[in-house]
Amino acid sequence: MKVSTYFALLAEFGTAQIPLELVAPKFLDIDVQTAKNKAAKQQLPFPCVRIGGQKSRWFVDAGTLAEFIDQKLDEAKQTWGKMND
Repeated sequence: MKVSTYFALLAEFGTAQIPLELVAPKFLDIDVQTAKNKAAKQQLPFPCVRIGGQKSRWFVDAGTLAEFIDQKLDEAKQTWGKMND
């Protein structure tokens, strides 16, 4: 049985708006400060949002993150298929 990436993220993080400081080290392999700097310039591979004002935390939408993860997984499967056929 395949669980959707979106629902897996909801189960793991317990929210549809995931704090960037949890996403950055796990999925981007960058430190939190670098992620915040890139988020401010919208230079991450997905959009980030501040729900409050300029000094509030950055968040990543679980649906958007799920699409990013699924895209990377599809790319890896294609590469694996080419190397193992």
